[in-house]
Amino acid sequence: MQRKIINFTKMSGSGNDFIVINNRNKIVKNASAFAKKYCNREGVDGLLLLEKSRQNRSDFKMVYYNSDGSHASFCGNGARCISLFAYLNKIAPSKMSFESDAGLISAEIKNNLKCHCESRPVGSWQSQTVKVKMPAPKNFKMDFDLTADNKNFEAYFVHTGVPHTVIFV
Repeated sequence: MQRKIINFTKMSGSGNDFIVINNRNKIVKNASAFAKKYCNREGVDGLLLLEKSRQNRSDFKMVYYNSDGSHASFCGNGARCISLFAYLNKIAPSKMSFESDAGLISAEIKNNLKCHCESRPVGSWQSQTVKVKMPAPKNFKMDFDLTADNKNFEAYFVHTGVPHTVIFV
């Protein structure tokens, strides 16, 4: 069996860690199996694939898989990381737009500011702030009761491309 080398970058955004791959040439064929195999260890939350845009109005397409191999339509922290990856690799300009399964996303890289999204290529340190315009929230639900671990919580629900339940502790 012939092995192939797949170049990747490990990136972190607000506590979420990702393997990011330029997949415009479709080097990763079965992304779900790849995510299960390589994102199942401590320190990697998901797989971000940068693919060719299917529309002329965007710079690239973001595809996201969770560490269990399941596909998600969007990840906010992942969007910030893939934006920085695209910029650092000269795939997109500092003001960019990209496709996701949650819709068209716009992002902007601001240089020389405090880091919100980190990229640590071997031997160097990159520090940029990445702003991403998130999809419009929908299905917002306030103040519903949620029980977890025999404790009651006041919870909120919002869908920002993927569903989120928020509990203030």
